[in-house]
Amino acid sequence: MKRLPPSPDQRGVALPLALLALLLLVVVLLALAALAATEPAIAANHLRATQARALAESGFERALWALSRGVAAPGCEGCLATPLAAPVPAPYDGSVLVPLGVTGGFVVAIWPGATPDERRIRAEGWAPTNDPDDPRVRAHRVVEAVVERLPDLALAAPCAVCVRGPAELDGPVTVDASGDTGCGRKAGVLATGPATVAGGARVLGADGDLVANGPDDIAEEAPAARLDGIALGASALERLRQLARRHGAYYGPGTPGWDGSIVFDAARPLASGVVFVDTLAGTDLTASSAPENAARVTIRPGGLGAGEVSGWLVVNGALTIEGEARIRGLVWAARDLTWAAASGMVRGLLVAGAAGGGAAAVTASPVAGPTVAFGCAEARGDGRVPRGFALQPGSHREPYD
Repeated sequence: MKRLPPSPDQRGVALPLALLALLLLVVVLLALAALAATEPAIAANHLRATQARALAESGFERALWALSRGVAAPGCEGCLATPLAAPVPAPYDGSVLVPLGVTGGFVVAIWPGATPDERRIRAEGWAPTNDPDDPRVRAHRVVEAVVERLPDLALAAPCAVCVRGPAELDGPVTVDASGDTGCGRKAGVLATGPATVAGGARVLGADGDLVANGPDDIAEEAPAARLDGIALGASALERLRQLARRHGAYYGPGTPGWDGSIVFDAARPLASGVVFVDTLAGTDLTASSAPENAARVTIRPGGLGAGEVSGWLVVNGALTIEGEARIRGLVWAARDLTWAAASGMVRGLLVAGAAGGGAAAVTASPVAGPTVAFGCAEARGDGRVPRGFALQPGSHREPYD
């Protein structure tokens, strides 16, 4: 048998392998060392960016506080008046950095919005400073949003009973706007159609005299534009829906057995606060809306629980009040409003036909009747309706540099 030649000598192979492994380890260690050198800088940059965003949010909240506090307590220190002053005072004009400790600060600017009840806010957070001569690394973040408040219907309303359409008072009914001029001087009744006052009904406006049913007490065939300020827009209606849902006082799609109508009586009394009765489909009414989509609301005797409620009753349709009712606040009906009673009082503001037109009829027994008296504080919600500013849904954004 032929023998194979001996294999080559393999002595010395271990050294090159060891050197190769050592080279790979050196490369890995150098990469780890490079990462270890940059990680602190990356972490510091991330921290500064997070701080800058938190500072921008702080600036936004400060602006929101100044606007809301200015509504609740006009003239308070650090607040912003409504309507917004021009020019906007510092620091809300974007001119100065407001420091917050040693972390950094914010710059905030506020402008009027698309409507009198909107404001635009831009808040910039800087960590640690916005000084261009400062040699330290800086981070910058921006928050922009639109905030809005519910309309001040007490101030905007030109009347105690406001009707986009015809108005009728029959019997010993009293409408009195002369006793409270805190939100301006109001007419007793203002209608864009004819105003009928009969059967001993008395209407007093804030015209400086106590003679009823004069031309300054009753305004009929008035221009529709005079009532534009009390027509709740889509954004205000949506906010009222959310407020009512939050307190269990929303009636509309989602309410068990909802068919577009509801009766408030002793079994289901009306609550105080914000009460919202929506349309059959849960959509806002316009002049061209189908009549069957409008809500139908009836308040019967015993339907006010303790006998009196306060706040805002918003009906996205027609409202009928049967018998005595005592309401402190706003009664707002998008369509017709009918009240037949021998007694009762609404102190605040009564609105009918606000969305697309309607009619108002207040009638009484031959002996006595209800009263509608304008009240500034009551029309603003009697403390039960938030008057401050809140974020407009969908408006929050964070643009990058």
